[in-house]
This record gives sequence, structure tokens and C-alpha cells, in this order.
Amino acid sequence: MLEPRIRTHTLASLAVLLAVSTSLAQSSDPLQTSPGTPPVSTTDENAPVVLLRKSPRVSEVEFEVLVGSLGMVNQNGSVFWRLGPTTFSMPLIQKGTSADLDASFGGARVWIEGKELPSEKLSIVMQPAISGATRIEVGMPSVNCSNIRVNVRARMQLWKIEIDEAAARKIAWPREWPESTRPFLAEDEFIHPSDPLITAFVAKTTKGNLRAVTPYDAAKELVLATLKSLKGYSAQYSLRGWNGSIRGLNFGGTFSNAAMLGSGTAIDAALSCVAVLRNAGIPARVVYGGTRENGAIRGGERSSSTTYISWCEFYLPTAGWIPFDPAFLKSRVNGTMDLSKPWKGFGNLDWLDEWVPYSYAPIPRGSNCADWPALWGWSGPSVGWTPQNMVNNNPQSAITHVTLRFASRGHGKVNQEPAPRLP
Repeated sequence: MLEPRIRTHTLASLAVLLAVSTSLAQSSDPLQTSPGTPPVSTTDENAPVVLLRKSPRVSEVEFEVLVGSLGMVNQNGSVFWRLGPTTFSMPLIQKGTSADLDASFGGARVWIEGKELPSEKLSIVMQPAISGATRIEVGMPSVNCSNIRVNVRARMQLWKIEIDEAAARKIAWPREWPESTRPFLAEDEFIHPSDPLITAFVAKTTKGNLRAVTPYDAAKELVLATLKSLKGYSAQYSLRGWNGSIRGLNFGGTFSNAAMLGSGTAIDAALSCVAVLRNAGIPARVVYGGTRENGAIRGGERSSSTTYISWCEFYLPTAGWIPFDPAFLKSRVNGTMDLSKPWKGFGNLDWLDEWVPYSYAPIPRGSNCADWPALWGWSGPSVGWTPQNMVNNNPQSAITHVTLRFASRGHGKVNQEPAPRLP
């Protein structure tokens, strides 16, 4: 859907960005060598616990989207769509590194022109997606209307995450990655690890020394180098529309990880880190989520409104998906960051109990977005809007308003447990 636009931007910028890549890479030190300790066994039964979930919170969460029409005007002056049977795909992480979904709680509701559609007219199905993710598919009948509102409600247990870095640094490269992690090595609509820019950046940063260190050490240095390369930067996660409402994810405007060597947003930084790690042969993914209104962010800072958030994870054999927060690390890359010591924000994220994970993709696979990628999607006859329609001012494009709601329901019953090794 976005491929032609991405590639046009990348090729046009290739010469300039490769020059920047070479300059930055030449000023970087080679990957540091891990301590001379034999690697631990990479079999699950013998491996130590590396990643801990701690201090869980229980939250009721809602994801709501209101789609307003910019369609054709009929004789009475009203704006409307003629939609065939339509399915809304709403995102949720069923079981992730820092969250568990309570499948016994929640549901979906739909309003047409402000009037709620009876539940018997809806088809609501929870579909498994990739690697612990799921989606709620809400099917509705044909309708003529100018606005649709869809609400999904769920209950989740959210955890702080803590890593034993000494143990993580001893885990060796596997002979092959688990099958469920391999999609997170591949090309994706918003992530292009085989882009020549990414390949050149990884080669220059590692200086051919990639496998001389363990995957944890390699990931740590590659993330640091990527964030240092991002000069112009905006920490805003949400693109907002009228009255400050959330319209979608705040990409830098190109939908391409090629922005990693120039400028971009917090979303671009996450995409860039993942593209670099995948190019280096380490499974990695972006986690797209939301923050609690006026909730704690990164152990002390406060958010002024509900917003999207993003962070990243890379897979470490026998340990699980290791989370890291590019935006938090970006705020510290100009200081001293000793690669041999643990970092807050890399494996140690004591604020994930305040962040709700929704999806590993900006748009559900098999769905279209409305005017901008916003985690949800829809499909069916007459539903085919993409971000290009917004750019081209297509009169049939739709305007999205997303609302994220969070309500605390106390603490979880188990204070501490190992994180899932392969959610």
C-alpha cells in the first residue's frame, strides 16, 4: 500500500544519507567484546531466568475510533457513505512481554450516526495474530452514514520489566532462530532491513565484528549508534487533529526507516532501531501502545494527555523479548553511556506497568487504514482508503479520531514471575 512512496523517497535520498552514514560510522568504535565467559546453554530447560515481570497493575482499557466522512454530498446537503458489509479490526496484545489480556472480560460496541447498533447485528470474533498478538474483528452490515464509532473494552495486567544483564550478555548466537520469531527478521510495510542505507550503516558500525560479541551486546551497540545518528528529532508519538484529538501515529511523513540518518519522530526512531537489528540478524519489533492520561511516564515524568506510545523489543534465545525504549535512550545518547554497564530503558523498564501494548503493526494485516495509520483497520466493499488519499485530498477519504481510555483496577496477585520466553 505504501511501498511506491517509500521507495521513491529512499532512492531520492540515497546519496545524501549514505554520506552521512559513512561519516557517522567512521567515528564509531567497533562493537565491544563480551566478557571472556563461556556462554550458557541455550536450551530452555537449562537456561537461567534473564527477564522478570514485577509489580503488576490491573487496568481496564478501551480503544475507540470515530470515523467521520469526507464523502459525497447528497441532495439534502448531508455527507454520507454507502458501505457494504464492513469489518473493523481493533488491536490488542493477548500475551506479551509486559502484559496479559483477560479474555473473560470486555467486548465491542458500534454506533452509527450516534445510535448504538444492536449486538445481534454485529459479528465479534477474537482472531489470533502474530506472536502473542490478537485482534478483535467487529463485523457490521451494509449501511449509509456519515460517521461510525467503534469501541473495544478489555482488562489487562501490566508489569514492570527487569533484566539480569550479566546473564543476558552470556547468551550466544543460536544456530537458528525459533520459527515464531522469523517474521521479525523480514521486510515489512514500514520496516525495510534490506534497504542499502541500513546495510551500509550496520556494516560500518560493526566493522565486520558483529558475531565476535553476543547478540545482546550487538543489539545494545547498534541501538546506541542508530539513536546517535538521528539528529532532527520530535518526541511526539501522536498525530493530532481538530481540538487536539488523536488522528494517528506521528510518523515523520515518509513512512520509511530511511529517516534514521536524518530526522524523524519517536515512531521513526523505533522503526529505525528495528530495521537495523533485523539487518544484523536479530529478530526485533516495534510495540505500539498507549499511555494512561496523567499517568507516570518513565518513572516520574507526567503526560498531559492520553497518547500513543511506542517501544521496541528484540529476541534473545531462551530469555524472551527484551524491551527497550528508544525515546528514553535518545534523551541520554549525548552523555556517557557505558556499553559494559546496565542502562535504564534497555531491558530495565519500570514504567511498562503504565503502558498498554496494542499491536506490533501500524495497520492490521489485511486491512486498510482511513486517513492515517492508527493501529486499527477496516475492510469490505467501498472501504479502501489509504494515507495517499489524505495526501492527494481524495474526496472520499475518511477522518479518524481515536480515544484511548485507562482505568486502574488495583494490583495483580502475583508480585513477580519470569517473563514469557516466547510469547
